[in-house]
Amino acid sequence: YPKEDFTRIDVINHWFENKREIDGVPSKLWRVHDKYYDLTDFIEKHPGGKIWIEKNKGTDITELFESHHIEIEKAKIILKIYFVKDAKTQRNSNYTFHRDGFYSSLRARVLPIYRAASKTAQNSTHVTLYSWFCCMVVFLCLGLQSSQISCFLIAGFFGALTINVAHNFFHKADNFHMRLFDISLMSSTRWRQTHAMSHHTFPNTCLDLEVTQFEPFAYLMPKKTTSLLFSIKNEIINFPKNDQKKPILLSVTTTIDFLKRILSSFFFAEQEFEAVNLIPLFELAVFYAFNENWMFFFIIFHFTMRDFFFSFSFAFLSLPGIHHNTVNYYEGHESRKDTDWGLLQVDTIVDRWFTASENTSHAIAVSAFGDHTLHHLFPTVDGAILKSFIPAYKKTLQDFGIKYKQSNCLYDWQEFFKILYATKPEMKQK
Repeated sequence: YPKEDFTRIDVINHWFENKREIDGVPSKLWRVHDKYYDLTDFIEKHPGGKIWIEKNKGTDITELFESHHIEIEKAKIILKIYFVKDAKTQRNSNYTFHRDGFYSSLRARVLPIYRAASKTAQNSTHVTLYSWFCCMVVFLCLGLQSSQISCFLIAGFFGALTINVAHNFFHKADNFHMRLFDISLMSSTRWRQTHAMSHHTFPNTCLDLEVTQFEPFAYLMPKKTTSLLFSIKNEIINFPKNDQKKPILLSVTTTIDFLKRILSSFFFAEQEFEAVNLIPLFELAVFYAFNENWMFFFIIFHFTMRDFFFSFSFAFLSLPGIHHNTVNYYEGHESRKDTDWGLLQVDTIVDRWFTASENTSHAIAVSAFGDHTLHHLFPTVDGAILKSFIPAYKKTLQDFGIKYKQSNCLYDWQEFFKILYATKPEMKQK
């Protein structure tokens, strides 16, 4: 288990430090299954970008390796070149990828579909991404010309849809499209690590930063510790008694992320500074350029209105339900005897009802975290292609006697608060 350190602002570097310690991998090597590899000379050659290899040096990358290479046999051929020695100890992670297991069976079943679809796939995800971005820019310009707050709110909504789609590009090779995520006050580079390398790989476990980074304010996993949401009788954060204040907290999600990143970069030297951190300043400059007669206060006010609704819409669509649902598995609950990694994904996700069919609009699915289980199972595969996996996925679930789970966004919020305010000692323990 990773060590808790609530004094650290930059949780991602602390997460990597913890993982190196608990994985027990030699500092200059990488572990995949029960073998050690020296990927130093491969860092610059890696088709997906060097960050995937560089940041995970000295750790066990088995789950990342398996899940990010749908053409796994081709990846294994390259990996063999860098073999150093066999590992003498068991992996810290107990998740498996047996050839006859759920994940490997599903991957073998969808691989021919992937190869065929890749030849004819359209750039519909790209079209959706830039359509939402253009809508945001249009309403932003209208707001700057008219000073109508409603235009800034609508721009914020389309901005949220933009970053929802842009998040899909975290998992692919280095690309410009994922940088549209940075039009929020959040960082695509940082999220590539907290989201793709941590959350996607170990959802709803102690290694999932999208669960643990809320601690000690909120414990989403079963723990005897009571969260500060209960222990501190604070009207601002007491959701159950102050329903009208829920939107306020949701509206500052991106702002908090931005402030944490700036503090960790400039004052605590926990994180390297990136040029993309300056994008909010560029946006403010654009606001000023459109109307030089505005007082600075009005520029900040209108920018804040846009960002607040930006943050609210993003949190409303992304935070609840999909993972945080009473039917989902959390570390600390009684788990399956079968530790197949694919089953971990299935057990920690509820798909949204509007993506249960391959005929559902791709634009809707990719903008609202649809086809989410398949996205976790095959993160590098474009959402337009994932749609064609649905029949094979449902057939594999049936073969393994697993029920397909669905929910909707509003119900998801009810489930999220049930999880957030559950009495932790009463939740089922291992």
